[in-house]
Amino acid sequence: MKTNINFYTDDLKPKVYYLTLTNAAIVAGVLLLLMLLWFAQVSYKINHISENKKRNQTELASANEELQNYQQALVKHNNNDKFMEVKSQLEREVVAKSALLSLVTAHTAKESIDYSVVMQELTEHHDHNIWLTDFRFNKNNVEFHGYSLESRSVTQWMSYLQATKSFTGREFSLLNISAINAEVSGV
Repeated sequence: MKTNINFYTDDLKPKVYYLTLTNAAIVAGVLLLLMLLWFAQVSYKINHISENKKRNQTELASANEELQNYQQALVKHNNNDKFMEVKSQLEREVVAKSALLSLVTAHTAKESIDYSVVMQELTEHHDHNIWLTDFRFNKNNVEFHGYSLESRSVTQWMSYLQATKSFTGREFSLLNISAINAEVSGV
């Protein structure tokens, strides 16, 4: 068998040098290629950002122009005397209607008068000797105007009215009767 004996030490053995001119040129080429790729990417992003900036500036300019148009129209509309007149008229109507609404809502169902019931009771309890020409009533006062042939028919009719549902618990405080030509004529 054959045995090889190596009398060379490690420092005398041949070494591989990686820093050759070829290797340095390859590394420089790869680095140059990487730098070119990076530069292309950065320039693409810069171009994209500048395009977005131009587009945004155009949109901003058109929005500013539209805003100025609206502001001019608003100034023109606000200076209109007719608009102010209509506005004040509408405000007066709102105030008047709210006052009317507060008056209407202030009355409760107890305070309201059922006119149909009152009219029905007046027709049911009528006297043929009495002719009503006018009557007015609200929650506190009632006025009847008319003619009668006899004064007792007026007092009798008043007694009938006090017995009705609408006039129960109410008193007639004033009765004014005047005679014309010796006949009783006013209720």
